Amino acid sequence: MENLEFIQILHGSKKYFQYRDRTSEEVRSFLISKGYSEEKVDEFIIEATAKSLINNSRVLENTIDLSLHSKKRGPNKIYNELLSRGLPEEAINEKLVRIPKDVLRENCRNLIQKKIGSKSPSKKDIFNCFQMLIQKGYEEEMIMSILREEKISLPTEEE
Repeated sequence: MENLEFIQILHGSKKYFQYRDRTSEEVRSFLISKGYSEEKVDEFIIEATAKSLINNSRVLENTIDLSLHSKKRGPNKIYNELLSRGLPEEAINEKLVRIPKDVLRENCRNLIQKKIGSKSPSKKDIFNCFQMLIQKGYEEEMIMSILREEKISLPTEEE
């Protein structure tokens, strides 16, 4: 790809790159939707990757870090987000198994304490908290374990 072509494509997608770090698959879909040929897009992605404008590993690391430390997401939500961004399942799983379980448990515990607080929670409060944690991507077993540790009992279906 000629430098001029590379610069033209980059200039045409400048705002797209400014918003957040993009995966090669996101860039590919975006540029094809803008009418660029698949051949030109593939050439652009190769050059942009060589120049570190596109770096799937960086996106993977940064997304996990942001999800864990700022957004307090659980592994299921992180997995689905990364998968939807076009990252390979194998790479995602490799990174997710390395997340310390104590970090996940602490995030989950903090969310429970924030949602329920020190009040005596009603059954509805507990149920809403449980649902929020599931939506944030935490596994049911972990949630139940922490609720038991916090001496908060989840209402049974009969109640």
